[in-house]
Amino acid sequence: MIVSGGLKPTLPFLGGGMTEISRRRSWLDVGALLVLSVGLRAAYAWAVPRMLDSADAIHYLETARAFARGDFFGIDPKIPVLYPLFTAGASFIFGDLEVSGQAVSFFFSALLVVPVFFLSRELHGARVARIAGVLVALWPWLIDYSNRVATEPVAVFFWMLGALCLVRGLRRDGATWWMVGAGAALGALHLARAEGTFVLIAACGAFVIAGVGERKRTVRYFWVYALTAGMVLVAHAAYMHGLVGRWSVNYRVGFIGEQPEGSSVFAELGRTLVAMSADVPAVMLGPLLWAFFGIGIFARRAPGVPGFRGEWIVFYFALVQWLVVIPVLSPAPRYLMSAFVALSLWSARGVDAAGGALGAWHARVRHLPLAAVLLWMAAH
Repeated sequence: MIVSGGLKPTLPFLGGGMTEISRRRSWLDVGALLVLSVGLRAAYAWAVPRMLDSADAIHYLETARAFARGDFFGIDPKIPVLYPLFTAGASFIFGDLEVSGQAVSFFFSALLVVPVFFLSRELHGARVARIAGVLVALWPWLIDYSNRVATEPVAVFFWMLGALCLVRGLRRDGATWWMVGAGAALGALHLARAEGTFVLIAACGAFVIAGVGERKRTVRYFWVYALTAGMVLVAHAAYMHGLVGRWSVNYRVGFIGEQPEGSSVFAELGRTLVAMSADVPAVMLGPLLWAFFGIGIFARRAPGVPGFRGEWIVFYFALVQWLVVIPVLSPAPRYLMSAFVALSLWSARGVDAAGGALGAWHARVRHLPLAAVLLWMAAH
């Protein structure tokens, strides 16, 4: 785009569609958020002893140990390969496998502020994006997972990156390479979590949401996405064929949904539905973020921010995440971590809207809503 004042048009990067000045300002914001995110997580890692808190953590480290030895066909086929691969790679730097697994979680947890910032800026503007980045950097739950041997930080990062690429690419000025990025990011999610396969496939629905009035270009972009994602699926299926002797895009899914002895699938399904619809969301977002989420839903859109399609795509992704984890029959909050991070973008918008309303009354109280949320998080 040509900008008045002699500024040059910008390249379609993560900050595409902005002037050179605003793009630089966005990257300065991201740099500050990264410093905050890394600093808080480093302080937590120093203060809290490392531990293995789940049976899966042992399996991830066993798989990483095999990969580090060059043994790619002597592993448990139920373990998604991406996190162990990253851990095996990190082990050549850190030596100790547990430390390496934590380092991978730390890296992706700290880096999460990048797709969160740019996705929030795409949906709600730069001011809201800064608030969203601060919330993610300071969220105690996310900080805690940065110190664990767990796949969640890796999976949430690629979930948000895939959503960003789809939202940005399906704009009218979106470029084809965003679709390649979306297929690669959600392909990585498929390799990181069992439910990632279903998110990767269900992402095709985003093209239906975006296709109204833009059918020809959207269909072309769909095929770019499908080709990229298909290459990941075929390559992984071929690897599973070498591992277990049969083609499978998701070997682990057949072992999900086992109910405890003495219970029935219907009882466990009912318990999981109640927990994942009421108990878990109420606890993990908390009263303040939910209150500001409600404000954010109805807040006035900032000038110059695109229409509602991007928001509907993110809501659709959050709904898909909720639907695909229900059959797991385990109401663990970590299964909805990606959806909660996505919904917090509207909480950030609500914080900004509430602050704006207070600021119109008195400038000194504009930042009270954000301060209240940050104090609430700090108390935890």
